[in-house]
Amino acid sequence: MQNQGEEIDCPGKRDALASWYMSPLFIPFRVSGVAPSNLRNSHIINKRLVVTDRVFIISSEEEEDESRISMDDHHNPQPQPQPATKLEYFDDMWKLHSTATLLSHIFQEESGGRRRGVLILDSTIFHPQGGGQPSDTGFIEIEDSVSRFVVDDVRSNDGVVFHYGFSEGSEGIEVESLIEKGKKVELYVDETRRWLNSRLHSAGHLLDVCLEDVGLGHLVPGKAYHFPDGITFLHLRNFRPFVEYKGAVAQNELLSKREELERHANALISRGGKVSAAVLPYDEACKMCGGHLPDYISKDSTPRIVMIGDNPGCPCGGTHVVDISDINGIKVSQIRSKKGMTKVFYNIPDQSYAQLQ
Repeated sequence: MQNQGEEIDCPGKRDALASWYMSPLFIPFRVSGVAPSNLRNSHIINKRLVVTDRVFIISSEEEEDESRISMDDHHNPQPQPQPATKLEYFDDMWKLHSTATLLSHIFQEESGGRRRGVLILDSTIFHPQGGGQPSDTGFIEIEDSVSRFVVDDVRSNDGVVFHYGFSEGSEGIEVESLIEKGKKVELYVDETRRWLNSRLHSAGHLLDVCLEDVGLGHLVPGKAYHFPDGITFLHLRNFRPFVEYKGAVAQNELLSKREELERHANALISRGGKVSAAVLPYDEACKMCGGHLPDYISKDSTPRIVMIGDNPGCPCGGTHVVDISDINGIKVSQIRSKKGMTKVFYNIPDQSYAQLQ
């Protein structure tokens, strides 16, 4: 973190990544006290830079006017704190169409004349990026409009879900003129993307389930990356799906454990088993997870627990397949153990970034 009050001009040579991080809503700005590395997953809302779970005030380098970014009650997406968005996919992970009410929105012109925007709704079936899973995409139809809002990114902050995208039809003029608070909207999630994301996420959980049976029960689950294989970050490197654990695996066992883990996971996929999710009181959730929950889960909370077959569950906010067999196979490509941490890299059939375009 930079010293408080130190300004970072962006975009600029010192922060070449900032404009990429600020997409899809970006205006030239200064950020007080925010290091470039902390700009990932950030968004501009009401002259505030939302960076994961923190909010920083920003100041524009250009004078705003109504044609650039309107700050009145009609266009400002967050003039007052918004209520938490109801996550309908929590209850039904395969509900791909729903109805909601528009709470707030903002639009801003990009180069080339296309206007991007963000919609805040009272409920959503769109999964925001998080928990190692990429966001859903799709579109939103506005009541009394023949145009639609194309959703190409979804993020969440403080329980509020932001649907980013652009208006499609009549160069965005018609849909924007008809968008107003209280309008009914129809949400449609891209099924192909949701299906791939869910298979990848469930595959990662399945590897957790297999650890005990292959002699790796000492490994403690940590972070995970359930994005499709081949995603390139700024053309610098390719990322592969992985699950990471606290604990080590002996170097002379890496190859045999990789083969054993893959074989056991595929046996479970062939056998099949129901995958389910439920929001539960803390004590009940604790029992479903083998008698303990991670320390970051508050005892007065109601965590959402995902069950893979008859195995102990784990807290998860993502989407999953209906049955283990839907994963349709898994390849454990590598196990890497270093400095007390172990990463298991994996992929699944028909997995490609092209499917998410």
